[in-house]
Amino acid sequence: MAPNKLTTGANTNDGVSYTTATITPGADRLVMAFVVNVAAFFQAAPAPTVSGNGLDWDLVDSIQMGERRLSCFVGRGAAPSAGPVSVACGNITQTLCAWSIFEYDVAPGNARSVISGHHTDGPRNVSALSVTPNPGLGPNEVAIGGVMLDASQPVAAGAGCIQIDVQNPTQPFAPSATLHTEDRTSPGDVGWAWKDNANAAAIVLAVKLPASGGPQPFDPLESIVRQFEPILFFDPAEAAFPSDAKRYLEHCALWKASATPFNNQQSWPIDNQHSWQKLVPAGQLSAAAGEPGKFIGDAVNSLDTAAEERFLELGGWLDMVDGNAVTTVPDDGVLRYANRAEIRARYATVPALRDSQFWYHAEFFDTGRLTSLAESMHTPNLYPLVADLHQPALLCYYLFFPEHEQAVQGNNWEAEEVGSYAGQWSCVALLLERADDQAPYTEPSYIGFTGTPPTAPTPQASDPEQRITMKLAPWQSPLHNTDGHPHLYVSPGTHSLYLDNTPHAVAPFPSAPPYNGGLWDGAPTQGVDNDDLTVFYLKLYAGAAVVTLVAAGIEALFLDFGTHPEEFGAADPVPPDAAAAPGGVTVHPAGMVPREEWTRPQTWRSAHTAANGRQYDYIVNRSAQPWWPSHDHTSGFRGRWGQRVERDRLPRRAGVRFPEFWRLFLLALEDGRQRGLLPKK
Repeated sequence: MAPNKLTTGANTNDGVSYTTATITPGADRLVMAFVVNVAAFFQAAPAPTVSGNGLDWDLVDSIQMGERRLSCFVGRGAAPSAGPVSVACGNITQTLCAWSIFEYDVAPGNARSVISGHHTDGPRNVSALSVTPNPGLGPNEVAIGGVMLDASQPVAAGAGCIQIDVQNPTQPFAPSATLHTEDRTSPGDVGWAWKDNANAAAIVLAVKLPASGGPQPFDPLESIVRQFEPILFFDPAEAAFPSDAKRYLEHCALWKASATPFNNQQSWPIDNQHSWQKLVPAGQLSAAAGEPGKFIGDAVNSLDTAAEERFLELGGWLDMVDGNAVTTVPDDGVLRYANRAEIRARYATVPALRDSQFWYHAEFFDTGRLTSLAESMHTPNLYPLVADLHQPALLCYYLFFPEHEQAVQGNNWEAEEVGSYAGQWSCVALLLERADDQAPYTEPSYIGFTGTPPTAPTPQASDPEQRITMKLAPWQSPLHNTDGHPHLYVSPGTHSLYLDNTPHAVAPFPSAPPYNGGLWDGAPTQGVDNDDLTVFYLKLYAGAAVVTLVAAGIEALFLDFGTHPEEFGAADPVPPDAAAAPGGVTVHPAGMVPREEWTRPQTWRSAHTAANGRQYDYIVNRSAQPWWPSHDHTSGFRGRWGQRVERDRLPRRAGVRFPEFWRLFLLALEDGRQRGLLPKK
């Protein structure tokens, strides 16, 4: 059971009281508020009071540390009201205040009765603090803790703990502070660590959960997943981070394109009357049976055919004919691009989406499952490859980015958006081997990482649309890792993953699709404005490429040169994937003290959690989570994870389908062996 975060924030203005953002607590939930207040003029920090939301707030404990103070409050009510929380400090001026407010579904009783015990520690001048819940954590209980430092520092959650919030309020020439909150649902200490010694104090509580909402039994698979969690380095300008795909899906609308070509809004109605309705409106999708909304697992919502295609849509479209954003169809313009700016805005302002960032989904393929999947492939035959490995297992970390940005060189919308879309999937995959089925997994044999198709002679394999390429490297020096956690650098915009932080040349987009099944929409009829496609081809394949395309029998692509003849000329290549500049976010495992060079550290938030009648998990279970596509292609969501757009015939600007990453990894391994890039055992 994980918390539902209500608000976190800080105010560095002098004052005797402070007000948070508006919150809406749930009925009969335990609302918790950790507060740090710092008195001005080196006065002793007073114990604050909190009020608001129609709750009777109760002070659990408060620790003074000179002019700083850490306090913990709880409140519960049958019918809380929406509104801010007020923090009052009497008539003593404070120089700053920080807060972290969240709630849990808990056992019956008043706010105090569901607290089975609490413990405090500090103040102490240390670089780590560990508090044992008193009494120890029992069945169906969660341990919740807050720590205060007398300095602004990055703080790592302890092993087995999950960060809830962190605030680092600072004033020039005035005291600073850190407030970090976390919880854990397994027995053990609640701990924190940071780089430089600081005075610290902590409050830890044990809270009773409902009988049905207790922690899950210990799963050894989770230990393996946590053992190898990747460390990702992002560019300072990056706006899209790996997020919980289930929460994205729940905020999307579901569409069905029911007539070819699919890249035309005339094919998007749900019936023969062209009613221009969606299969499911935005915010009404359910990713699991029994949860609120229309279930994505129903065949009508999930299964594509040669004549039908499903796609998710968040944020609408951009009609670059007149520059307007479009959220409904039909539209007088041409819906050429996904409205990625609106997607970014929602992830910045919608709490459920904002808090779903820094999340991965992990899937483990043990020896039996991996062998069975390899046996199911006939062209090429990958069974000998898997049989040649030692008790192999494949551990995949799936990274979902709400948007993807990729351009060709040029100063127009066509160049900037030619490869940009909503809904991107990436993957870090580790091949684990061991001597026998009783031995532990230690160091991986190979690491796979996805991105834009490279030009370098790297072991690789691409998805059917040649948009996602799995690259492979042995797990050995000069691979950077910290305690077995691989370092990967994320190229801004494309989110291509690399083991080194340098620019990487990438291959141009393919001139023709290497696949069938309705994905290639055929040549447009004369008179249709397909200038963006023509410009795209001419930019990338000037001269000889045109001859090749004409020779292939698709001369009709060039019947209408559109409205931008000034763009024709020398080919513009795809720019290289850029390195991640210093100063960006570093995402790392909980319990790991960030290194000095890890700027803007952020722990992974992946966890088992619940909110508003929905369950969120980071361990993939395809039978229990039917929004993942099944291996036999008969169930699960098999559509696109971003909106279809018009005049996109390869496609390059439509959302992608979830790839079979296990298959791409094995194909890349076989590719490396066949080309002599990887040693054969």
